[in-house]
Amino acid sequence: MTAGVQRVDPVRPHDRRPSRGPCNRGSAFVELSLVFGLFLAFVAATFQLGCAIWTWASLSHAVAEGVRFASMHSDENPAAPPPNMSAGDDPTRAAIEYVVRRNAIGISSGQLTVQVAWSAGRVPGSVVTVSAQYPFSLFMGPLMGIGKNMSIARSSSAPIVN
Repeated sequence: MTAGVQRVDPVRPHDRRPSRGPCNRGSAFVELSLVFGLFLAFVAATFQLGCAIWTWASLSHAVAEGVRFASMHSDENPAAPPPNMSAGDDPTRAAIEYVVRRNAIGISSGQLTVQVAWSAGRVPGSVVTVSAQYPFSLFMGPLMGIGKNMSIARSSSAPIVN
């Protein structure tokens, strides 16, 4: 070595860890638990929203199929009675309700309420309206303060053409 020059190894920043005091121990675990709880709540709320959208879309499809079926069946062209019709029921109304329940995919047909209304009788040119309502239970509702149940309803109208 040359005289007067002393070689010193520099301390690299990544070799030295800052010392944690006694107050900072375990703070990473607490922060993780808080963030993980919020993350799980977000995932659960996203799942619940997806289920609600699925139910809404399925109910929309079922009502559209029901009104399409109803627009093709007037008093001049009545619908055949569905297989589960009880005596005394209106065969056309029962057939429309059967079509709506059959097309409501992923929805419990026992909880589905279907209503059919005609504007001026069942003659070609009058308007038929098919409505359906389904109670949707929210598992995240009480946590968000919006209640445990909500109702999803859809309605569609079309003129009778046949």
